[in-house]
Amino acid sequence: MSSLGLLAAAVLAAGAAPARGAGGAPEGISLARAVRVALAQVPAESYEQTGFAYMLSEQAPETVFRWRWGGGPLAGMVPVLEQAAAGLSEGRVTWWRDELTPLPCGEAALCGSVTAAQLPVELVALASGNFYAYGTAARHSCFGRLGGSIPLRIGDRIWTLLGEFSPPVLQGTTQLLKSTFPWGLTGGTASETATVSMRTHRPVRTQTTIIPQAGTPFSITARFRYPGRIRPPAVTPCHPGA
Repeated sequence: MSSLGLLAAAVLAAGAAPARGAGGAPEGISLARAVRVALAQVPAESYEQTGFAYMLSEQAPETVFRWRWGGGPLAGMVPVLEQAAAGLSEGRVTWWRDELTPLPCGEAALCGSVTAAQLPVELVALASGNFYAYGTAARHSCFGRLGGSIPLRIGDRIWTLLGEFSPPVLQGTTQLLKSTFPWGLTGGTASETATVSMRTHRPVRTQTTIIPQAGTPFSITARFRYPGRIRPPAVTPCHPGA
């Protein structure tokens, strides 16, 4: 099965995944463990991701924000580009920020009912709670409380060993680590290829294909960076004390 940090964490956060564990080729498991060790030594991770989240985000004619993560396309929502970062301590999340930028949607069956302009949204998870604001980190509204679940919670491991691993395949200065694992968010299975730096043992990108129990398969693509220590985001609530 598998173990991409963010995706595996998302599966486990959903509460629908089976017990944790890694199986398959010993070489694959060994590399996955080396990744976990490497990520326990970095203070932050940033990533860009498509295919994982969809949303409806409008302020006219009325204010509305809804999003769906890990479940594939949903009629009435548009695809988004995620530009996110997470603070880390010994491989666990200390804070998380995700900028959701709406993308063009050419599928009438999916987005035909979405007629209003879609706005970017910034999501923030801190020890004090989860928040959202219309706009980006550079310019946004005040923050409201975000209800529902989020992919990365405070204290989650950024990389979790989960799934059946294949032997790594050398590709230039990287190794391809392939795995399969249950996708608890929709039922069914996920097949993932993580491209891992041979020098640092850090993932640089992943490609994941989800075959849900029902519905159409979908893919998630992510690219990762390790920018050093990042200051946690500041949140100005719309209703202080709420």
